[in-house]
Amino acid sequence: MQISIDHSMPVRRAVRWAFVIGAALAVVLAAAAAIVMVALDTAVPTGRLDAIAVLAALAGAAATTTVCLESVRRRVLLRSALWLSHFEGMRRLELHAAHASTGDELKDDLDALARLEDALATGAVAVITDLPGALLGLVIIAAIDPRAGALAAAAALVMAALAIVHARRTRGSHAKARGSSLAAAVNLAALTGTTTAHFTPAAESALSFDKHNQRRIAATYLAATTACTLRGAATLVACFTLAVAVAGMAWIWLAQAVSLGALAMVLVLMARALAVAHALVRAAPSIDAARAAWRHLAGDRDQAAGHAAARGFTIGELPGLRPLQSMPRAA
Repeated sequence: MQISIDHSMPVRRAVRWAFVIGAALAVVLAAAAAIVMVALDTAVPTGRLDAIAVLAALAGAAATTTVCLESVRRRVLLRSALWLSHFEGMRRLELHAAHASTGDELKDDLDALARLEDALATGAVAVITDLPGALLGLVIIAAIDPRAGALAAAAALVMAALAIVHARRTRGSHAKARGSSLAAAVNLAALTGTTTAHFTPAAESALSFDKHNQRRIAATYLAATTACTLRGAATLVACFTLAVAVAGMAWIWLAQAVSLGALAMVLVLMARALAVAHALVRAAPSIDAARAAWRHLAGDRDQAAGHAAARGFTIGELPGLRPLQSMPRAA
């Protein structure tokens, strides 16, 4: 079964808006770094308190704007996650019931929806929308000092490699952990009324639980240890890069090759780029799982449009996020 186009369009639209907000965040952060540079190069040396106050107010406005944009982006992605989970999940339940599908097919669809909801709601997708801004920061760093730009780019490539390894090493672990726990629950329920020549129902259920729970424990342990190792490696790379950058830029500043403001701007932009790369390492399994889930759910556009037409919608009349307003609010 393919994902219905009337339910995927709001998600696509939300992700596009998230990229727009990510670009705005990149511009605001670059402007804040430029304000720091101007303050250290002009206002502070001259001791002009009025200029320092104005620059401090601008920096505060940039910080407030950053927080507001982050909040809006999280809200947009969260609404799209709830939209997809509720309406597409309800549609799939109806379709599976109408076609008398197997329970495994329904479970696969609902698991895929859960992975997509998790990636959208927990901020994994937001990390992807920060990547263009991090790339812009690397370009600015390279324009100020090519050596610092090369260092930051090398660190970013190493952390990107760690993210790929993290996604591949844990690709089947999370699904196996979820599946094993579900299978154990099903077996416990199924074996409650079963008797054999050697085991009572309780003993049979305990053996089934032991068998499936061992797989769940092994999968969970592998995912957790891999995540800890790779996240630790990413943290070390980021700290080492910043330490080298501070020492190197300080040496360059002492040689009067760059100003103090340029040094501060390089460090601010580098710290932001490394933070995004580190977040990418942490979110890599969720992003990879969401990509696989989307491929599982997404299909031919014409067939999906046919599903939408069957429900009385046309492409120009497809509902957006507004139906969520009619859903009951939490007390």
